[in-house]
Amino acid sequence: MNSTNCYSTFTYPEDSAFYPPLAQAPHSPHELYIGTVKLYRTTNQGGQWNPVSPNLGGGGTFPDIGTGNVITAIAVANTDSNRVYVGLYDGTLWVSDAGTGPCVNSSCWHQINSSAMPAAPVSRIAIHPADAGTVYAAFSGFNPGSHLFKTTSFGASWNPVDASLPGDRPVNTITIDLTGDFCTSRIETGIQKGTGKCQRKRSRPSKSWVSSVRSKCW
Repeated sequence: MNSTNCYSTFTYPEDSAFYPPLAQAPHSPHELYIGTVKLYRTTNQGGQWNPVSPNLGGGGTFPDIGTGNVITAIAVANTDSNRVYVGLYDGTLWVSDAGTGPCVNSSCWHQINSSAMPAAPVSRIAIHPADAGTVYAAFSGFNPGSHLFKTTSFGASWNPVDASLPGDRPVNTITIDLTGDFCTSRIETGIQKGTGKCQRKRSRPSKSWVSSVRSKCW
């Protein structure tokens, strides 16, 4: 944003999600990132946006959304601004190189998703506030199997960590508190009927119910 108009303009030059993800670096100069099929960054409060990745999604079109493989999640590490994690609609995950940070060359990016992850949109990425290599990735979709994964090695290996959560359901978000001790996740639990005093909050605009789960980080 700028102080004169209180907004800035970004015209999408290619396919993007219906609500393109935005993320801000936690430390000065607090760069802003936005995702299409590429990652863009501004260092002057939105005055100019420059690409800092190649097309990470490749070619092709997804008929259900009518676009290519767009970026759906972005996270910037608190302890290393060169480490930017990006998730895409098809479930692939990328991290920028620690030496170069994000840039338009493919050598600046490493694909880090595992074969155990669902082929579903990455809904959220959360990075431990004190460790850029400890990351949680949450996935959408009603695919069988886990929808929340954790790495402690910058994505070299991942483990499912949602055994205590409702199975085969989208994990819409994952957040780590500032201490790094507690995680909060939001899970789509399907269409249910509430009785008595409902402990679940109905989501809008869908007709499904969601649960918020807070616990010690897995």
